Formats: sequence, C-alpha cells, structure tokens
Amino acid sequence: MPTTTPTASGRLLQALHAGGPMSRAEATAAAHLARSAAGAAAEELRTLGLLEINESRAEAGRLGRPSPGLSLRPGSATVVAGALHPDAVELAIVDLNRTIMHRETIDLAIPALPPDQAIPAVARHLNALLGSSAAAKCTAIGISLPGMIGDSDGIARAVLPLAWREVPVGELLAARLRTNLPIYLGHDATFGALAEFRAGAGRGAHRMLFLTSQQVGVGSALITSAHLGGHLGHTLQAGHLIVDPTGPACSCGSHGCLELFVDGRAIAAALRLPPTTSAAELHRALQSGILEDRPARPLAEVLDALSVGLISLVNTLGPDRVVLAGLLAPLARAWRRQLEEALGRSVVAQVEPVSLRVATLDDAVLLGVAERAFTPLMHDPVRTLSQG
Repeated sequence: MPTTTPTASGRLLQALHAGGPMSRAEATAAAHLARSAAGAAAEELRTLGLLEINESRAEAGRLGRPSPGLSLRPGSATVVAGALHPDAVELAIVDLNRTIMHRETIDLAIPALPPDQAIPAVARHLNALLGSSAAAKCTAIGISLPGMIGDSDGIARAVLPLAWREVPVGELLAARLRTNLPIYLGHDATFGALAEFRAGAGRGAHRMLFLTSQQVGVGSALITSAHLGGHLGHTLQAGHLIVDPTGPACSCGSHGCLELFVDGRAIAAALRLPPTTSAAELHRALQSGILEDRPARPLAEVLDALSVGLISLVNTLGPDRVVLAGLLAPLARAWRRQLEEALGRSVVAQVEPVSLRVATLDDAVLLGVAERAFTPLMHDPVRTLSQG
C-alpha cells in the first residue's frame, strides 16, 4: 500500500470513483483540491483516457457559469479480480465504475490437489484471461482466498477451506504468470467488507464490523475511515470467538466457536437439511418464509449464538455499524428486532449508537478485490499507466 500522498490526479480519480459523476466544482471539493489543481488534474485524467468532461451543467442554488460535468470513462482502466473457492475459481474484469465487464467460473477442486498443482492451474486460467482482448486495459491483479494470508509476503498462513498452511501463494503464482502486473492477495471477507464500506451498506460509517456466514465458517473484518474511502483495517477471525465454552469441539482446537452455531453447516442442521446443502440452497430456504419472528429450537440456538457473538464483538471492537452478509443477511432481515435488542445490551452501544445493516452488494468480494487492485492507479494514475 503506498504511503506517500496521492497526486492531484489521483485524488480527483478517487473522488469520482467514490461519488460517481459530478460537476467539476463538486469533484474539486470532494478531492480537497484548489480550483487550478483540479483543472490540471482533470485535463491529465482526460489525456490518460480515464475521464470524460461533459457539457456544462447548472447546479441547483449556484449562480454564475455552469461547471463542466466529470465522469469516469467506462472500461478505460480495469483490473482482474479473482476469488478462490474450495470447488471453483471465479475470475472477473472490473472497471473504475465498479462494473463487472467479464466474468467466468472454472470448476476446480483445489483441496484435492497439492498447492504446487493447484496454483499453476489457477495461473493457467489467469494467463488465458490476461491474454484476451477483454483484459487489454488491465492495470493489476487481485485474488481473494478464504482464510488468513500475509498481505506483504503472500504466504497463506491458514486457509483451511483450501487445506493450505504456510503456502507461498504469491511467489508460486508470480512465477507462473506471464505478466509484470502487480498482484494483490488477501482475505475474502476483508475484501467483501471493503466493498460494502465504500459502496454498500457501510457507506457513511466510521468503523464498520463485517460478518458473513459461509457454507463452512464465518468471515469477518473491521474497516475504518482512517484513509479516504476506507482502508483494510483488520482481518478478524470472529468465527472462532467462543460463545459457549461447553459447546462442540472446533477444528481450531477450541470449543463452542461462533461458526459452529451460525455457519452453513449449523444452519442446515437447524433447518433439518443435509450437511452438504449448498449456500445457494440455504439462501433459498431462508428466504422462503421459513424464519419466524420468535424462532423455535434449534433455530433459536442460531439466534442466541449470533446475539452473544455480536455483543462480545461490539464491546471489544467498538464499531458504529455492523453489516451482516452471506447467510447472516436473511437472518438479520427476519430477526432484526432481536439482534438490535442484543446490540443494545452491549456496554459500548449504550454509550455510542451502533446501527445494524444488511449487506447490499451481490458481488462484494470481487468488487473489494478490485478496490484493492486499483490502489496504485488511484494513488498515481500517470505513473501507473506509464508503467503499463
């Protein structure tokens, strides 16, 4: 992650990426630039092919000459965003307007292969996509993994759904990719949280706690507004928060972890469905009206565990907003009252209000990967594109 101050053109690009089309006056204010600097930056972005400067438009309540309208040119710069799953690899090309311009899903049973076979297989599909016309404007590559990975060294420390421990994913991938584009790796839940913070249910929050229930496990992250638009604050392992010390044994070595009560396996058991029920099937079941305002056991155990977990996490992390995603989203819609009452029992929430929201983005992980991969371009568009 760059540590120096973004260039003027980078700041203007960030403002338009965050806020969408706006007048030059609005963009100047959003980017915190002087008028002369904003004008030069706009011309620089137009020269790079990233910006469209439209006919002048009047602004409500503003006197004088109308300000030109600025918008990001669709498809002018893109990134490849990928997500590794236990049974598939998802690849997409995303532009600056957060439009997914191309996507493909490749069936691949990653845990069944040793890493030195699985990663080259992923690289082959990436090389094929990068060599296509769809990736002509690509500036970087980002890949999410369902577990802990070092942001600086690209080593998969503990990616249990893929059966990877201490695997140098970044090194193995870079050695097999036919490109010099930068590669960014990270935790899938953290990327999903970043997208929701910048463009979804987390917009306007200062400190957002993100929880998502997957078919196996619970993903989580804490995103803060320390940087423009939010940055990758802290990757968490909230799924291994102990909510019942006398509960069942977890693969992490503890007992009674949150994920044992609220992930897809637990929800399937509560609905009396087979443990192999897919996440998509569980979503359909949860949205079919099966959830009640006052759930009977064993669904009540899911609600109780989620409530205990939220209270502990809010007390520890102090967010001002909680966003629930994945399989937790339909639970939050059905049990909003009970979950908000639980949040109200948090000591932190009794001092500072904590709002509860349901995630709004369908492709949050891929969009979050794209946000991370666009970082160099957002920091210094001229330098990034000149290196391409």
